[in-house]
Amino acid sequence: MTELEDKAQALLDQALEAKMLIEQVADTPLQDKLKDMDPLEKARWLTTVAYSICSLTFVYLRTVGVSPKTHPVKAELDRIKTAFTKIEKLSGGMQPTMRIDQKAAKRFVNHTLAANPETKGGAVCLDPAGAAATR
Repeated sequence: MTELEDKAQALLDQALEAKMLIEQVADTPLQDKLKDMDPLEKARWLTTVAYSICSLTFVYLRTVGVSPKTHPVKAELDRIKTAFTKIEKLSGGMQPTMRIDQKAAKRFVNHTLAANPETKGGAVCLDPAGAAATR
């Protein structure tokens, strides 16, 4: 087989696998699939199905020679991507990491140490490396 034939066969195999998976999803009524899911799982599942359908439409448009970038399906894909982002934020998957304000932490520690009677009135200051030093 030539390289082109190998690629065509691989594409055919992937298309058949996709068809089988789509048939599995389509065989079960939607309400039966969703009844045991919590609201967040439902949102993820429905968004994934919508994205899959739009992606297949996008690919179909390309195969028939239509530019999908100017077709309304592109806007729909962008809208679904936004929905994915919102769902991830709701689920806590995209929460920003905590950051420490180092200047505020140094002020807090210095003030606490200066007010501590065990420091014997000597002002304690943290140097930039974080080591305590007595003034």
